[in-house]
Amino acid sequence: MIWVNALRCLRRAVLGSVVLLGGMCTFAHAQGEKVVTYYLADPQGSVLVTADANGIVTGSTDYRPYGEQTVGLASSPSYTGHLRDDESGLVYAQQRYYDPQMGRFLSVDPLDVKQSEGRNFSRYWYGSNNPYRYTDPDGREVTCTQDTCTAVSNSLFTLAVDYSTLAALYTKRLIENATQPSQTTQNHSSSDAAPPVATPEPGTAESDEGCIYCVDGANTESGKDYVGSADDLGRRAATAKDGRDRTDATKVDSYKKGDRTDRQNKEQKAINERGGRDKLDNRRNEVAPDKWASRDIPPPPPPPPPKP
Repeated sequence: MIWVNALRCLRRAVLGSVVLLGGMCTFAHAQGEKVVTYYLADPQGSVLVTADANGIVTGSTDYRPYGEQTVGLASSPSYTGHLRDDESGLVYAQQRYYDPQMGRFLSVDPLDVKQSEGRNFSRYWYGSNNPYRYTDPDGREVTCTQDTCTAVSNSLFTLAVDYSTLAALYTKRLIENATQPSQTTQNHSSSDAAPPVATPEPGTAESDEGCIYCVDGANTESGKDYVGSADDLGRRAATAKDGRDRTDATKVDSYKKGDRTDRQNKEQKAINERGGRDKLDNRRNEVAPDKWASRDIPPPPPPPPPKP
């Protein structure tokens, strides 16, 4: 346990966090009494459940894909392990503040547009607009899937900082894997404890949320990407006959099922973020351009300047 606590302290120093997700933190009272809290997180590092030393659940939280809290009281750490400011509702992502309701950072990404890949034109976006697959541990561009992490930096200094961050992330995962069995045992040993209930993924029949998705151009007849929405993406993929193969479509956002306005707004935002309808396989806009401003829908980014 000594080496575990030492590694946790190292991670706090590198990432500026107050607690290691999935680990155990102790706080000494004036009388010497220690209170133990377990933080149980999902694969992206978002804290879903807290439990005491006896495995009794003391709190639970849940989030929408971009981090907006839907269940439980505010807690820190919160979405993907970052600190949450209770007064503003913003998430502090080390380098920048992030608004989970907008799904956008409040300041520009210090990394430039990737002209070779045509990415990062929207320098306020979060996790490449794919929060199911990517996280943004320090507000720049260190992205992680469940198996790998990569860093993209624009100087030797930021590269060193990014890979220090990656080392801490891998350390966190090792400790999570080591402590997970004991946490599971403690939770089930208590008659008052209940295992956390898995939240159905948006875009499935079991969820109360539909999903906004993107079909890669390799799977459309026109060769262009396609943006769509579905209450049940699996059923839509199995029954669609429009020449667009949705089998491997990427989910990029979610909406409340039955909320037609939210669905249209989210779908139009996804269309505009990818250059607008003319750049896609989409044949129409979901929201007329003259209504974008009133619905807080940013227009498509301007084309890059021509090369000299």
